[in-house]
Amino acid sequence: MGLLLEKEGKEVTAKLYVLKDKSGFVFDEELATGKYVPDRKALVLVPAGIPMLSSLEEWIAVGGPHFVVPIGKSPTNLSLVIKSPGVPGLPTEFRRFYE
Repeated sequence: MGLLLEKEGKEVTAKLYVLKDKSGFVFDEELATGKYVPDRKALVLVPAGIPMLSSLEEWIAVGGPHFVVPIGKSPTNLSLVIKSPGVPGLPTEFRRFYE
């Protein structure tokens, strides 16, 4: 998996992708999309293909499935955890990609 972050002004958006191969950062399929939520100090992403009929905050409040990537003061590696009723929150760790 690959996590792509983009910053425009103060807003940070994020997309989670399946990568085509393990030799580079080449996108195959989008898994989730979201943004940085300052109150949670985390990136919050909603799985692709799930229609959200409310705001991200309302989606989380009603227990809608989502991914959380906590952001610390100086993280070296980021960890993604799925949040969904009945699903164990096992972390997946990301490492920085260098070309």
